[in-house]
Amino acid sequence: PDARVITFLGVGVYEEFVFRLIGFAWLAWLLRVAFLPGVAAIPMAIVASSAAFALAHHVVQTDPFVPAVFATRMLAGAYCALLFWWRGLGVAVGTHIVYDLIVGLPRG
Repeated sequence: PDARVITFLGVGVYEEFVFRLIGFAWLAWLLRVAFLPGVAAIPMAIVASSAAFALAHHVVQTDPFVPAVFATRMLAGAYCALLFWWRGLGVAVGTHIVYDLIVGLPRG
């Protein structure tokens, strides 16, 4: 199999673990401990973890900062955070992996 498939599997697991399970869930918990209601804590944690996710892609991949690319990655991060919140880590990981496969593998 294409070596990129293994990379996409690893990246999907790693990024969802770091940005959703640790980043989003920990931040949402911390905000709740700070006595914020869930209706405020969850969206704040989604925005913060999604921004970190988008920024990490620019830093790690050394992409030049392009606001539209950052916004797209932030929306993808928010989508995965919502999937994590509503359906769990496995669904978020699976979605991330499928996205990476669709975008990263050649067609045809």
